[in-house]
Amino acid sequence: MPLRPRALVLGLLCALALAILTPYVEIVLGATQIGAFAPPAGAFLILVVLVLFIGPVLWRISPRLALERNDLLAAYIVMLAVATICSCQFAGWIVPVITGPYYYANEANKYATLTPFAPELWRVDDDLAVKYFYEGLPYGGRLPLLPWVKPLLVWFPFVLAFNVGFLCISVLLGRQWIDREKLSFPLVQLPLEMTLPPERGVVPELFRNKLMWMGVAVPAVFHTLNGLRRFWPAIPGIQLHLVNLLPPGSGKPWNAAEPLWICVYFWLVALSYMCSRDVPMSIVFFFFLFKIEAIIGMALGIGPNPETRAFTSNAFPMIVAQKSGGTVALVGMSLLAARPYLREVGRRIWEPTAGDGETMTLRWAFYGLLVCFGLVVAWVNLMGMPIWLGTLLFVLTYVFVLMYHRFMAEGGVNLLWAAQSGPNYMLYGFFGTRYIDTRSWVILLSLPYFIWPFKGLVGPQSFEGLKIASEVGIPWQQLMGLIVGGIALAAVISYWSTIVMVYTHGGGIALDRYRFEHVGIRPFSELRSIVDAREGPQVAKIMGFAISGAVVVALSELWWMLPWWRLHPIGFVLSTIFATRYMWFSLLVGSMLNWAINRYGGVKTYRNGRPFFLGLIFGDFLMLGVWFVVCALTGVRGFRLFGD
Repeated sequence: MPLRPRALVLGLLCALALAILTPYVEIVLGATQIGAFAPPAGAFLILVVLVLFIGPVLWRISPRLALERNDLLAAYIVMLAVATICSCQFAGWIVPVITGPYYYANEANKYATLTPFAPELWRVDDDLAVKYFYEGLPYGGRLPLLPWVKPLLVWFPFVLAFNVGFLCISVLLGRQWIDREKLSFPLVQLPLEMTLPPERGVVPELFRNKLMWMGVAVPAVFHTLNGLRRFWPAIPGIQLHLVNLLPPGSGKPWNAAEPLWICVYFWLVALSYMCSRDVPMSIVFFFFLFKIEAIIGMALGIGPNPETRAFTSNAFPMIVAQKSGGTVALVGMSLLAARPYLREVGRRIWEPTAGDGETMTLRWAFYGLLVCFGLVVAWVNLMGMPIWLGTLLFVLTYVFVLMYHRFMAEGGVNLLWAAQSGPNYMLYGFFGTRYIDTRSWVILLSLPYFIWPFKGLVGPQSFEGLKIASEVGIPWQQLMGLIVGGIALAAVISYWSTIVMVYTHGGGIALDRYRFEHVGIRPFSELRSIVDAREGPQVAKIMGFAISGAVVVALSELWWMLPWWRLHPIGFVLSTIFATRYMWFSLLVGSMLNWAINRYGGVKTYRNGRPFFLGLIFGDFLMLGVWFVVCALTGVRGFRLFGD
């Protein structure tokens, strides 16, 4: 069913709203980062407002004004695409990355000796504007916005081309994941359910289900108590995050397992319940296997404490090498499995006849990918990186981003925070600083905040968007144009919203020292460590890549060939990422509930129980929105409901 004009307008208005709301919540309120996980809280909360408030009001004014399901879901798909751009993959991170090395340069860190290698094109040329950005605008001072125009003009083409390029990849592979492999896509189940047309009235049937509201009550009780405790410490709270399982003062080698925390995320419990339990259980299994490796390494004197993800470290068990080599192998195996589909796509692209609408969409996606890939390589080349290195960088980057989206589509994993860039780690392992010059390393270490899951996802979450579109019959070709327009609008507005809000609310240091200090100095801090080392190819890292890749290939073969084999290769790859230390317990609880209900209640009980788990997700997000409003009204800052 073609999209109505109001759906296009609504999608762009929602992108605009998210571009303003996200910097306000994350920076001014210092609250939970609403663009740093999936589904993005900001997008979901706006959808809730549309479904439960704006839609019914418009319907009561006139049924002709009512918002249809496709209108709502098209707007939500656009918000999925722009959520991280408004947050940690562009607006919230570009400013400290391009200004921090200059602002924080001193005699101790000697950043001034490295800043000449940074591209002059992305520098803010007004030192006073940078100073006021970090320290706050003087009383009565005018906003110095003009110096910020050049960085936006420089970065905007890169951000647009990078995200549109991955959108094209999603279109080319979408049918394979959605129709042929039939991945579960747990992250889209609640939005699809809550937008189903009601049998009576204007309220969707999901919100008439008592079991769903029982699920909502669970996180509501916990978050209400913990939220009130923020205002009145005498009220008893219930600790949901960072409960330490290791006894205080644990000695060697047991302290090598640190940190070992219990963190309860109700929405993650529900997501792991609704996907194949093999994936979350495999993540938990390999996470504890990794902890055992660390303990053995400490006992043998070859492992660090605490664990390290540094570029220059080759310490056992080389956790970033495990993630990186495994990711490349897993993407390779999935593409091999998709060969029949890819041959069909290639045939349809190269057929001389015009073909149907979907064939034309595939053609546009293929040529769009070539153009966008060429643009991002040309962009880094303009900044000073050799073409061969830029090409290799973005091949690796798209491989990693594709795998992150596979984690979401197949495993319902929504916290993909990794503490090191996989592509950069592999480039350092193969070439070091001997064969990659310092200027290229400045670019490599600055880009990760936009091309890898540091405190957030990467890419426009387009596989989730295409899954929703397939379920409700929204044409992909219309959707692509709407998403591109939303990305362009959100990138510009969120950039300016971030700058204006920081200037007018006391400066970056006062608002968020992590974002505006740590992020600002991290690229040059890492640059200093690897430039000083001046190492060539790292044999230990290369062996780590190879061994991890071989393990993933073996696990994939066992998974596909043996029906009784339950260990999924995704579990091995995800076991060492930074976020797993927060996720593992919720994944374990959700998958165990899945097993128990199916084992003792059967498939019917499992399906009947879905509203309760949808309620867990809705309740977590609902309370997130409630406490945003409370904090905005009371002026309380730094209240992070999910403890991130």
